[in-house]
Amino acid sequence: MAEKLPNPAPHTRMDGFDLHQAVGGTAGWRRLAVAFYSRVDRDPVLRPLFPGKTHHCAIEALTAFLVQLFGGPSDDTQRRWWLSLRESHLRFEIGQKERAAWMENMVKALDDVRIEKPLRSALREFFERSSAHVVNSGQSHPGVTDPTEPPSDAMHREVGWRWDTQRGLDDAVAAVRNSDSERAIAAAENSILRTRFERQPSLLAGLLAQMMGSRNPAMLRFVQEKLTANPAIVRERYAGRTLLHEASAQGNMTMVKLLLQLGADSNAKDGGGHTPLYCLANECRASEGRSVVHALTQGGADVNANDGVKQARPYTWLLDEAAWRSPRRCSTAAPTSRRVIVLAKPLCGVRSIATRLM
Repeated sequence: MAEKLPNPAPHTRMDGFDLHQAVGGTAGWRRLAVAFYSRVDRDPVLRPLFPGKTHHCAIEALTAFLVQLFGGPSDDTQRRWWLSLRESHLRFEIGQKERAAWMENMVKALDDVRIEKPLRSALREFFERSSAHVVNSGQSHPGVTDPTEPPSDAMHREVGWRWDTQRGLDDAVAAVRNSDSERAIAAAENSILRTRFERQPSLLAGLLAQMMGSRNPAMLRFVQEKLTANPAIVRERYAGRTLLHEASAQGNMTMVKLLLQLGADSNAKDGGGHTPLYCLANECRASEGRSVVHALTQGGADVNANDGVKQARPYTWLLDEAAWRSPRRCSTAAPTSRRVIVLAKPLCGVRSIATRLM
């Protein structure tokens, strides 16, 4: 059962305190992440959870999460793919032994980077709660509870408010995954989470993208209402993508048309330099794929773009119906594709690549 989130009281609204800058900005969070994972590398309990030779990806993920949670610039969080803290840890089996080891190393990392009180105290309290939140094996920690009275200092209030919003995001994502539209929409509309969305609209874009992927009619209506009420969201990015990247990859013709009508950039590039057309070609499994190609190109998509594709010539999408039915294939394909992208017979004197949508 999800915890009920309180409505934000006036004392939870920042108080002019900037936690992100207090810790030293993105560089400060990265120092903490590096210090923490340098200890994980030597920890017999945690090291088996990270079998790679380096912890580069884990360091970047933790840094981006902390930047995002504590109000840093969205450009510094684009490699983070998780809205839900709990969901991001489901691939690990985390019991009380793992949590205790995690906290021991994080407390020492806070000392390593010389974070002083009261900030150190506020962050330790946050890590106590968040580490208990992701335990998914055995019993949860009985001693970790949210305080019934709001803390008195600005740092603790700010940390507490942001942790409440993270729990709200976790609850919303879990509801989306379970196709529980009523619960998902209620979580997204909770006033404490709405305040976070106002400050960080990229988070709202990320949640709307997940709702689009659910194909749940009630959630799709909610997404349409949110976008229509605030068209600026179409330009927001989460994990490097715009909503048009997501809708194209999903083959969601209705959402693609709406996004384009609201001013979405059909040539926007994600973190890998890929356009919505590229995402469509490599991810779409929907029957509407061909119609989405037409919609994107009519919306100004550059059919000759090849950014983000290594060792491949510029690709032009065949829009001629006959070419879609019987493209002339050869063996050239973009090596980074998960789908077949092949050269086809030139159309109107233009070298073309046809993508067969399955």
